[in-house]
Amino acid sequence: MSLSKPLIQIAAQYAPLPSHEEIAALAQKFWEQGGQNSENNWLLAEAQLKAELISKFANALQKSISPAIQELTGQLVE
Repeated sequence: MSLSKPLIQIAAQYAPLPSHEEIAALAQKFWEQGGQNSENNWLLAEAQLKAELISKFANALQKSISPAIQELTGQLVE
């Protein structure tokens, strides 16, 4: 979990962090699904949205560096 804070800071440079409204909407959804603790619902919503942001960033990063890695790997094999 120690990597998630730096990753969220890096990812936030490329996409906005979840807004108050986005977190509130997801926390409301959790409440409607039976979540009784509003603070836990909020924290869960915030964590989920940040995890989604990190995942999107990681996928974009992988797509952008894959061609370079393949090229370098091919050069090392030849």
